[in-house]
Amino acid sequence: IKFSGENGMGDKKLSIIIPHYNSCSLVKKLIDSIPEREEIQVILVDDNSTEDTADLQGYIKKRQIEFYRNDSDTHSAGRCRNIGLQHAEGEWLLFADADDFFLEGFYNIISPYFDKEYDIVYFASTSINLKDGKVSNRHMSICNLIHNYATAPTKENEVQLRYEYVGPIAKLVRGSMVRQKQISFDELRVANDVMFSVECAANAQKIAVNETVIYCITKSEGSLITSIKREDVRTRFKVAVKKYKYLKSHVDRETWIMLDLRGDRYTKMFKKYKMGTGEKIWAWCYMLINGVRPCVSRQVNMRNVIPKIAGKIFKKSGT
Repeated sequence: IKFSGENGMGDKKLSIIIPHYNSCSLVKKLIDSIPEREEIQVILVDDNSTEDTADLQGYIKKRQIEFYRNDSDTHSAGRCRNIGLQHAEGEWLLFADADDFFLEGFYNIISPYFDKEYDIVYFASTSINLKDGKVSNRHMSICNLIHNYATAPTKENEVQLRYEYVGPIAKLVRGSMVRQKQISFDELRVANDVMFSVECAANAQKIAVNETVIYCITKSEGSLITSIKREDVRTRFKVAVKKYKYLKSHVDRETWIMLDLRGDRYTKMFKKYKMGTGEKIWAWCYMLINGVRPCVSRQVNMRNVIPKIAGKIFKKSGT
């Protein structure tokens, strides 16, 4: 994609990019959670919504929010984010989903990092169920990654944070890094943000974490993240393999060993998405063709498996 400039343009400190599809009422709440400041550029990209957006456009015009439309045949949040990147002028980038929102005071928390030398700053999130407003569990895995590194900044915890936190939200990303390395989103229906996050992490020289909660993720029924359609599950597999191949050629051996990206990690998706025998065979073949080692994790090896088996045998025999 063509970026607006190598190091940003104008006096914008922050560009917030929001993909939007049929969520006019919810995106208003998100926009209202962003303070009106000259140094903030808010970019909203409509992904061929089928609902009437006239009222929304009138609303965002008053807020002087930039509005673009994805007029291509590709229906994807990744495509919308790439359109946003083309127009982003900020020194820093922040991404949000249209049905989520920022917490009050978030800008005062992130702005002190604008003059720091970090390439990515990770912040904590919370999550709620849209149906009843109760706390959800969607934020737990990423918050655990942040907490682990914040409390014990070891090499292993840093590796896990960089490469397992694969969503773009609640991350402050340096715009010049994205522009110079030409990092963009995959224009896919699902898992479009994985490689963007992985490539940013691999190119970031310095990172920081802040356990302050700045963002709320919403959980709703029928969202793409829960889709078990055959094509969506296959896309997730393909992206997982793409991540494997990228990291194998871009990280050092110590990092690669810590990541422990063996085939059995992907087979967990079999159970999660209730794949049939035919799909399992396809997945194994796809991994083999692309060089993913279809063996068990380093956590499961002859050194620790044999004693466990022997222990069970002796216990059963009473000896």
